[in-house]
Amino acid sequence: MKRLLVDIEPNGFFWQPTGSKLDSFIQKIDLDLEYVNLLLGYDSMKQWGTTDVFQFFGRDTLDRLRSGNLVLCLDATLEGFGPDEVPIARSLSASCIANNIDPKNIFFFTGNLAHRSEEINVVPLFLLTALYSTARVQVSLECAKKECEKNYEKFILSLSRRNRHYRVFAHFYLAHTDLLEHSIVSQDRLDNFMMPSMVYSKLGLTVNDFENFKKSLPFIADEDNFNVNDPANALHELHSKTLFSIVNETLQDDLKGTTLFFSEKFLKPIINFQPMVMYGHPGVNRKLADLGFKTYEDYFDLDFDDEPDHILRYKKLVESVKSTVDYLKTLNRTEQIAWRFKSMEVLEHNNKVMYDLDNSYLTSMKQLVTSLLMH
Repeated sequence: MKRLLVDIEPNGFFWQPTGSKLDSFIQKIDLDLEYVNLLLGYDSMKQWGTTDVFQFFGRDTLDRLRSGNLVLCLDATLEGFGPDEVPIARSLSASCIANNIDPKNIFFFTGNLAHRSEEINVVPLFLLTALYSTARVQVSLECAKKECEKNYEKFILSLSRRNRHYRVFAHFYLAHTDLLEHSIVSQDRLDNFMMPSMVYSKLGLTVNDFENFKKSLPFIADEDNFNVNDPANALHELHSKTLFSIVNETLQDDLKGTTLFFSEKFLKPIINFQPMVMYGHPGVNRKLADLGFKTYEDYFDLDFDDEPDHILRYKKLVESVKSTVDYLKTLNRTEQIAWRFKSMEVLEHNNKVMYDLDNSYLTSMKQLVTSLLMH
């Protein structure tokens, strides 16, 4: 397939990139078709579903879409929006009907691995490994062990750059357990943050506890640069200082089973050969297997993962982690480091899958897209 740049008016819904990871994938599909690749915009999220998005296209482009000689691809592979929360597929389908365009010539590539649609072609795709595909971030297992032996300080690494509500609840609770003294935590200030009242009763904490928590911030893991987003930084030094990570994912609500999204955050421990537990969607720890990874039952009791309430799920995660920490306290430093690397098969498998995932996953997606286009 060959990429085509077309006439599109500036708008807040999408824009044409000069190139992307998705482009390299689509161009490997052996079909004599041209396509337009659009990256998702953010300015008009609340307007999806109420706007004819084809109003921004030039007449020639619309004619080619109607003829079936052009395929439209919308790239949202870095996001996990739910189909009801941000109804992109529904909006594209309605816009197709309004403009006499076959919806089956429209492809919505999304990072929401649970997204399904009968309206247009929805292709769930995990492409975030591209952030770490360069040699500069790769480390060997032996190197990771040596760095840990040299730098190891604490049991737990728990990071948060943006003050998403879920992560604030989590660190507020973590800070009121004895796990905090065994943790390296990053948490920005909360000057204008309002805590919902129901959270206090679920966490067993008070408004006064939260005010004191805010006064104790920031927690600085490495640098006080919370406004800088560097997703491609694998944070080798922080992982070498700790035994395992609590990965605070981007989304914790699966929106009644319609959303499953993995951000780049869970890849950082994998790159550094470090075990982890994830605070994300219900069941997210075991759903790593959906991407070909092995899960971490050798290290943690993952029963907390099934709790549907996200606040109670984090409390149960902390109980699981506390059991692990209580065990680690009985070991000396050398034994603690050996615990981190005890399941080398899991750590090595996940590291290999992380670097091989693009090829294996894109091959299956290539077959899917080809079959949809030929249908």
